[in-house]
Amino acid sequence: MADEHAPGGITAAGTSADLLVLGSSAAHGPLGSVGLAVAAYAPCPVVLVRAAPGATGPPHEVVMGVDAHDPAETVLDFARQTALRWGVPLRVVHAWTPSAR
Repeated sequence: MADEHAPGGITAAGTSADLLVLGSSAAHGPLGSVGLAVAAYAPCPVVLVRAAPGATGPPHEVVMGVDAHDPAETVLDFARQTALRWGVPLRVVHAWTPSAR
């Protein structure tokens, strides 16, 4: 993969993966341009991890964003299993924009 464009190479690697996990530093934005590009085009689930400076150990909770119009059962199951594995709460959130009246 050293000769490939990073998002394209990582996305291509995802064709034979069940899950892609990418890290990001705060220096390149909250999620990073590579992480966002891979999340948009990957053929499998993508987990983007941005550790807080000085963070050690597992997180305090797992937070999952859900689309109420298209709830992804596999994503919910993954988040639930991850929270169980780490022994932390799972918080499921949904956001919307209220329609104008």
